[in-house]
Amino acid sequence: MVSGLPSPSPSGLVDSVLVAGLNPGTMYYFALRVADEALNWSAYSNATSAQTAGNPLPSPSKSPGGEESSELNAYPNPAGGRPVRFELRVGGTYPRPVRIRIFDLNGHVVADLADDTFPPGVSTITWDRLGVTGDLVAPGYYEVLGTVGPTPVHVRLILLP
Repeated sequence: MVSGLPSPSPSGLVDSVLVAGLNPGTMYYFALRVADEALNWSAYSNATSAQTAGNPLPSPSKSPGGEESSELNAYPNPAGGRPVRFELRVGGTYPRPVRIRIFDLNGHVVADLADDTFPPGVSTITWDRLGVTGDLVAPGYYEVLGTVGPTPVHVRLILLP
């Protein structure tokens, strides 16, 4: 989420913003959502993507405890349909408890993705885009947060219509 953005220009003018502090060689996805002075929020815009120049930063191969790290990825992302596939890599040599939830930008739990013990290696978790209420989750920007044993995992997810 980009913060500190200026107020939009009057209607008909083009606005642009330079986003600083991004990692090199990394794909980023952007979507807009705006509010008027009465805090009436718009729907999310179409998502666009851009990759920063340079080589990506090396990913750590070991967690602070010396064990192999764990990670979570979402495919496709942005996700234009159903379902969304998550690949979970559990590091180490023994099964670990995994708890993963999907949150909206207001911090509300949208869906529980996993709450179980997973073996070491790569596992696939399929999410049908249904929320905790049983309804289809609306298009937008979501944070997928969780833990694999003591290791935090995180992925940003954009859902398209």
